[in-house]
Amino acid sequence: MIQTEEFRTLTSEHRPGAVWDDYARKTKYPVIQRESLDFLLVLARALAPKSILEVGCGYGYCAYHLLTEVPFCHLTGIDFRKENEAVFRQLSTDSGINDRFHFLAGPAIDRLNELQESFDWVILDTDKKDYPALAESCLSRLKKGGLLIADNTLWQGRVAGLKSGKDPSAILWWNGWVYSNSELDTVLIPVGDGLTVSRRRF
Repeated sequence: MIQTEEFRTLTSEHRPGAVWDDYARKTKYPVIQRESLDFLLVLARALAPKSILEVGCGYGYCAYHLLTEVPFCHLTGIDFRKENEAVFRQLSTDSGINDRFHFLAGPAIDRLNELQESFDWVILDTDKKDYPALAESCLSRLKKGGLLIADNTLWQGRVAGLKSGKDPSAILWWNGWVYSNSELDTVLIPVGDGLTVSRRRF
């Protein structure tokens, strides 16, 4: 049986965007786990969202892959570090996706509250402690029928008490909020570090 690391080695040669992986590895920049990204890419191919909002986009690792997979999609990324936009532009040179990526720098809650448009998908992958404070603003930017996707919702087993060291209360709050929200249909997908996927009802 092929082990997880062997599988990653075998498949990485056939994946686009190796420069993005190299940058994350060299800078030790935290990015979405590969299994979670692969799940999102399959979902994106199937649903073909036209507009995505990514809260906590970093230097655009996930954004690059989604925009590459969905040719007519536009993605707005929010991140606290203004310099991450320059990294994205540099790494995405000649990729043909630059004009479909819009970067907003600054505190997520401020940028969210300034937005006027709604999105087919809203992806949340910022500081975990901020998830509760961003919940209503994320939902307000989501179209009916759209997907609200939160990453790291298993948080290396902390939500089940399998690992200590960091307070999981914000993630526990998020999972409880989406499951109890009457506007949402929710499922927690146990891939990567956990993806909680919620669909806004019509």
